[in-house]
Amino acid sequence: MLTKQQPNQEINNLRFYKFLQNGFTLLEVMIAVSIFGFLMLYVSQFMRLEISIFDKVTREENLEHAASFAMMHTIDQIRVIPKPTLKLEQDNAGIYYTSNSLETCKINLNPTNLGTLSDGTIYYDEGQRKLMLKNGTDHYLIADYIRWIKFGLDGPRLLKISILAKNYDPSNPNDSDNPDDPEFLSVNAFQLITWVRF
Repeated sequence: MLTKQQPNQEINNLRFYKFLQNGFTLLEVMIAVSIFGFLMLYVSQFMRLEISIFDKVTREENLEHAASFAMMHTIDQIRVIPKPTLKLEQDNAGIYYTSNSLETCKINLNPTNLGTLSDGTIYYDEGQRKLMLKNGTDHYLIADYIRWIKFGLDGPRLLKISILAKNYDPSNPNDSDNPDDPEFLSVNAFQLITWVRF
């Protein structure tokens, strides 16, 4: 006849201790938390880099859009002017046309009095760095961030147009708002140059 044997007390104690040691030790938890922390640090640095790249590309696209929009409106305005003339030696420098012995400015680079501008005149507001359109008593924004618009003649009938869009950031130590500084065109700037038959 077979009899049932009682388990040994030592075997029971070992099973009990083995059951208690199935959890994590403090050292294992600390190692897991530090690995998780390093992974989160890496992910956050990666996200910061991606956000800064996105921000930079967005600023560059805004400047490119402003310069190209200003250039497009300037060229369109020149094309509709019959027999345009360029005047750079006066306060109201810009593109003029003459009709019935009356000279009218249609693109004004430095207006002295906005009230005297004719309807449909494009003008550059240097203080606000904006290219504007006057229509009646209203003034409409064409492009902002415009640092300058320059006209010059290349030959008797070829007009050179240079437009610079710049978003100066004083918090960036590499940026400059001084045109004589070598860093002026290297940060937050977009320049368009084109020639138009005149």
